[in-house]
Amino acid sequence: MSDNNNNINNTAIMRYFREISSIPRPSAKEGLIADYLTEFAQKRGLQYYRDEIHNVVIKKPGSPGAEFSPPVMLQGHTDMVCEKNSETSHDFDKTGISLIQDGNFLMADGTTLGADNGVAVAYMLAILDNDELVHPPLECVFTVQEEIGLKGAATLDPSVLSAWTLINLDGGPFGTAVVSCAGGMRCYMTKQVTPSVVPRAFPLHIAVRGLEGGHSGTDIHRGRGNSIKLLGRVLLRLLLEFPTMEISYIQGGAKDNAIPRESEAVAIFVSENNRLKAEKMLAELEEQISYELRQLDPSFSLEVSHADDRDLTSIGRAATYSLVNMLALSPDGVLNRSNEAGEFVISSVNFGVISTEMNKITATFSLRSSENSLQERTKDLLEAVAYTFGFATDFGDAYPGWAYNSESPIRTYFADAYRDMFNSELNIVAIHAGLECGLFSDKLPGLDAISLGPTIHDFHSPGEKLELDTFEKMYALLLEVLKRLAS
Repeated sequence: MSDNNNNINNTAIMRYFREISSIPRPSAKEGLIADYLTEFAQKRGLQYYRDEIHNVVIKKPGSPGAEFSPPVMLQGHTDMVCEKNSETSHDFDKTGISLIQDGNFLMADGTTLGADNGVAVAYMLAILDNDELVHPPLECVFTVQEEIGLKGAATLDPSVLSAWTLINLDGGPFGTAVVSCAGGMRCYMTKQVTPSVVPRAFPLHIAVRGLEGGHSGTDIHRGRGNSIKLLGRVLLRLLLEFPTMEISYIQGGAKDNAIPRESEAVAIFVSENNRLKAEKMLAELEEQISYELRQLDPSFSLEVSHADDRDLTSIGRAATYSLVNMLALSPDGVLNRSNEAGEFVISSVNFGVISTEMNKITATFSLRSSENSLQERTKDLLEAVAYTFGFATDFGDAYPGWAYNSESPIRTYFADAYRDMFNSELNIVAIHAGLECGLFSDKLPGLDAISLGPTIHDFHSPGEKLELDTFEKMYALLLEVLKRLAS
């Protein structure tokens, strides 16, 4: 490991992280990174497999003396959550990530960093490129579309794999090994509307800004504000005071697996007097909500401004009533905890996206649970809300949970190596987020799996940053375990 933070720039893992950061890799658009990976394998004479959606598997023989050791699968995903600050101009489809190093932290310039899960890609590339390392035969699996439902892992043909040990590199923080996770699914609510023009409109543009956001699984227990739910609260208060108010437009969130940080809407009032009264109410609401969120979201703001005073298109009064009440009453956040496991989150739902497009309202939710019965209960709650307010529901993109394995050799290898290297005990946990380990365990019954990674802060948000010392330590731990597995 390097003696100081600057030396990491000279390491293979940092060099590869910088290389892949220059390649656009949004979910469902991983063709360019797949091109890079297959060219990498071709140049080194390594066997590789690539499927139609750009999953890539690169295989490397065991080092001398370990050619016939049982193969080990290393795995991570190539796609990243593409979030940016409102003032940041960045096209994720065409432009790579601009990296900024600040001491022990690596971050991006106004966007997500993509350390989730670029660190895994960098680790695997560095190992594949180094013929001096000691390791068993390796199957490096680069999956796609993880951030939009683990679709790459669900689609990958298991017949191309022969390993029965999986080291997933999408875990963390450093010093923690994940050995079980929740299953999840998505819910899509839609409602058809008939837009109409409102003459002599008096509109207000209302925007929730400045929230921390975060991962809808690993951060859901923190109680941070959800911009869609907060906007729904604001709109409900206005609707109760001004029953003639109508909605022209609403947009919130970008990814269902990210707690939404920003949301906005245009509300139409029938008179200038009503609009002025609404502005006063909103100023009071901003003060109240700011106080409530002072510890969790100290940068919260409610921005209110006059939209153009002109004829505007409205979704209609009845649809406005349905939309606002759906926003206010839809479940969100932690739903159930375990009293036996330190208040561990068992089930939750994240209201991740809301939008109006042409003649349709669309809402997207991410459901997570480690117990099937509670997942069904969450589905029932969402269906009840949807039915009450005239929305249709569609549930899809489900992925299985990953059950705890009481006898796991790979867990023992990592626990022993961590103790020997760092004179400390590896923290063994179950998490509420979804991991691809569940899908691989479904495809390969009897698979022995573990998930680890470095420490990444605020992933799925523009505040994402990677602790560089843990980036190196995790790589050193991984190499040590592979060395032990080879012997």
